[in-house]
Amino acid sequence: MERLQALEALGVQRIYLQFPGFTDLDHLELLAREVLPHFQ
Repeated sequence: MERLQALEALGVQRIYLQFPGFTDLDHLELLAREVLPHFQ
């Protein structure tokens, strides 16, 4: 979270996340639950 917030403070408006070989939905749920609520 701190790295993402630092990027936001620098004016970054968009980031792209890659999940190669993504087969585990737990990671997506974690992102949705813990990270996305901090951003609009």
